[in-house]
Amino acid sequence: MKVKPKIVHFCGHGTGSSGIAFEDENGEAKLINTDSLANFFKLCSTHVKCVLLNACYSEVQADAISNHIDY
Repeated sequence: MKVKPKIVHFCGHGTGSSGIAFEDENGEAKLINTDSLANFFKLCSTHVKCVLLNACYSEVQADAISNHIDY
């Protein structure tokens, strides 16, 4: 949270309504659900202006994030 980017680009794997896969500290894939991801971006909405999701089946997450981030 020290870095305050204006643009966030995620490139990875999406699973639709089940979430988006992130890697944990052990290199294991963990699904982050849509509500958690949207709430995270709500916390960052003062500085993040654009989120690019380059993942299959991520429209559900994009719709949820767009409630807090303009682009």
